[in-house]
Amino acid sequence: MDVGISILLEYLGIVLVVGWLWVRHGQRPRALTVAAGGRARRARAECSTCRESGGVSLTGVLFALAAAVSMAVYFFQSAQTSAAGGGEALPPVALDLGGMVTGRLSSRCSARTRSLPLRFASTS
Repeated sequence: MDVGISILLEYLGIVLVVGWLWVRHGQRPRALTVAAGGRARRARAECSTCRESGGVSLTGVLFALAAAVSMAVYFFQSAQTSAAGGGEALPPVALDLGGMVTGRLSSRCSARTRSLPLRFASTS
């Protein structure tokens, strides 16, 4: 699956945040937010023509959607932490480091158990 398609799917996390705030809390998106969403939708439609070139895998789509949900959860957790105030908040760099370490460890475990085939190609 093309990287562009997976990143576009991942950035649906922002749309999930806007949708959740609208449905759950009644915060309607502003006109600029709707306009930006329309532009993003056109970009996704343009990139969907990439389907003929590389193909879209169901596994890739599921991983990209899981990343979108993770991004939405990250935004909500960081907003909740900053709104809570009170004690010392965890710096964003620590959360990023935790995500990178978790990703590295899960990739390593997947590679060792061969549950996720890892192949690298080099082109000159």
